[in-house]
Amino acid sequence: MTSTTSLHDMGRNRKLRLLVAATGPRDTSWAQALVVRLSKNPQIEARAIVDDVVPRLTQTIIVMQNRGLALGAGDRADDIEFYRQQAFELVEWADLMVCVPLDADSIAKMLAGVTDTFLGEVLRGWDTQKSIVLVPGMSTHMWSNPMTKKHLNKLHRKWNWIRVVTPILWHYEGSPNPKRVPNWNGFNEVLGIIKNQADLLGLGRDVEVATGLGMADDAGVRVQCKLPPEIWTIILDYAGDWELSKALGMYTNLPMPTTWSSQPRDPNDPLKVYEHELEWTVLTCNSAAICKKISQSPPEFHDISALVIKLVIKFGLIDVLAYMEANRPDLFKAFDGTTLPTKASAYYPRADVLDYWKQSAWFRDRHVYDAEAVDGASRFGHVRVLDWWWRRSGLGMRYTESALEQASGNGHLLVLEWWRDAAAQDDKVVLRPGRSLLWATQHGQADVLRWWDASGIPAAHGDSVAKVASRWGQVEVLETWRRLKGDDKLVFDAEVLVPPTIFKHLSVLDWWRNFAHGELEGMEGRKQQVEFRTCNIEEALEDSIGDQSSVRRWWTQNGLNLGLRDEEWLKTRYAAALQRYISPRPGRMERVWQLKYSRGMEHSERLEKKAQESGLQAYIHRSGMNMKNNKSHSVLCTFIWVTGLGIDDT
Repeated sequence: MTSTTSLHDMGRNRKLRLLVAATGPRDTSWAQALVVRLSKNPQIEARAIVDDVVPRLTQTIIVMQNRGLALGAGDRADDIEFYRQQAFELVEWADLMVCVPLDADSIAKMLAGVTDTFLGEVLRGWDTQKSIVLVPGMSTHMWSNPMTKKHLNKLHRKWNWIRVVTPILWHYEGSPNPKRVPNWNGFNEVLGIIKNQADLLGLGRDVEVATGLGMADDAGVRVQCKLPPEIWTIILDYAGDWELSKALGMYTNLPMPTTWSSQPRDPNDPLKVYEHELEWTVLTCNSAAICKKISQSPPEFHDISALVIKLVIKFGLIDVLAYMEANRPDLFKAFDGTTLPTKASAYYPRADVLDYWKQSAWFRDRHVYDAEAVDGASRFGHVRVLDWWWRRSGLGMRYTESALEQASGNGHLLVLEWWRDAAAQDDKVVLRPGRSLLWATQHGQADVLRWWDASGIPAAHGDSVAKVASRWGQVEVLETWRRLKGDDKLVFDAEVLVPPTIFKHLSVLDWWRNFAHGELEGMEGRKQQVEFRTCNIEEALEDSIGDQSSVRRWWTQNGLNLGLRDEEWLKTRYAAALQRYISPRPGRMERVWQLKYSRGMEHSERLEKKAQESGLQAYIHRSGMNMKNNKSHSVLCTFIWVTGLGIDDT
């Protein structure tokens, strides 16, 4: 775990991975326009496969040429194998593929399973749980040919992961040098599909760590109570859920989220107007009204927005799901893949939606899910969802080390208890602690560390707890871990004081100093060796971000001579040797350097006397310096001045 890793970054920066393909030496322009249009979208990252590689495209994204894979004269087998490997990796990488366009020859080869090109290799190995948006590109004569109709019918009937949209058709005009004239009005349609997929992937990113409300098992419990609307407003405002407030018809002081708007984004586009009306209907009306609104959709409306998908899952609108499955399968396709199980498990915990997904005829024999569902439920503290996957789903639990790591980082003790109990009762549930101790340490979850220590479950990375706690300023974790492991078994190295110096965690530095002096509770004066090197501390001070004065002052007040060089600079030292002095007088720090360079040897005898009284001369001797040396004398002047011992009065 790097110093910049944060639990809140996990899963939040996931972008839609878009693979754009174009066949035909003169048909790259549409792919280029699409990539350029999407290049500034922070939710999308793209790569491309094209026949004709143009400079403008390569300046924007990673582009690979669609070369033939047949081994011809001059070709090497290693080169062909390289492209096959690249095709394999692209299939794993991509979330969505857009062919804009795919010519008639490539469509025919795709349906026949021919893999004589790089793009053909990708299409042949494509994961059918991921979608492909296909824009056919051919002449008007080819489009009207019966073979094209046969190919399209096969795609509609059997290849349901491929969505065919408005084709790019071309013809020739002019003489004696005819010019090819393409015609396509489906650019915005493709753009909308891609953006909707990106929004769908991002659903739940705004969900914060669940509170204990999501962890209690209240199945079968019905509470009969009435509260004044003013109390509900306070509750919902505290929860920060604007959508729930609107759905319940309660007044709220919360601002409207940026994903919502009071007016259609394009009042002149009938589809955008209807989409806007549908979103507000789903938010504010009952299931019957929502189904009626869906039945009134324009013939060209084939994609429900990510907002609608979110609300259907979040509010458990089972009747709406059933209506779309039975009457609007084109809209219901939006819930294909891992959408329902993942969103209903991790971000909007709804066991009833999971039940529908398991029992629906649409998903029969093709329940697609991955580790994100269970990992996310653990991260956000959804014990009932975890129980659904284990006891009621009838499906194997898929999860990674992230499940216990993120539960530990978020302090979900009930989730940890659930995993321990499930593993004790079911041999198929294998505990994977991973870096749980480090996640708990980084986020100051001292209770979680106590839980892991008491659980008896082997957990790795315990040797790094002290270092990670020092980096993130977690004093309570340091103290908890010391008490759990004992003073003599606390593991750390000579670099342990470097991170708190860089990040100015003075409370951590104080803790290590007290630990070295044996002054922490229960140590009874038993000192511990805490190593450091002056050179490392000076480098840490140079790397420190922002104002260094506070941490530099801490080291100076605790007796570190930052002016050492040569072998003394590299020598290993111990925190127990650091001397603590009283705080410097306010307003006098700016005169330290003036004193250092102006006093010379003028007050040598009085300085030595003052040093003996304060214990500073002992420090000078330990540093290997001679009081008769001008450098040693100036250093002593500096320390007397910094610690406020009254040099002006001597």
